[in-house]
Amino acid sequence: MSLKKMLKILKSEAVNNLIKKTLILEKLFQLLSQKKYDILLHISDEKENTCEKEIEDEIDSEVEDKDK
Repeated sequence: MSLKKMLKILKSEAVNNLIKKTLILEKLFQLLSQKKYDILLHISDEKENTCEKEIEDEIDSEVEDKDK
């Protein structure tokens, strides 16, 4: 095999490896971004539930105060 063909094969293998690594990194980034989004959404839901509970408690206490 000629030196030119060997170099061409090596270059194409190197390019293929770079592409594979890039795709793997992109997938990892997407997974991490999705996980971060899910965590933020969960935190937001917890805050919303906490706020709703506090509002319900306030309303209940106001109703109890009016009944007295």
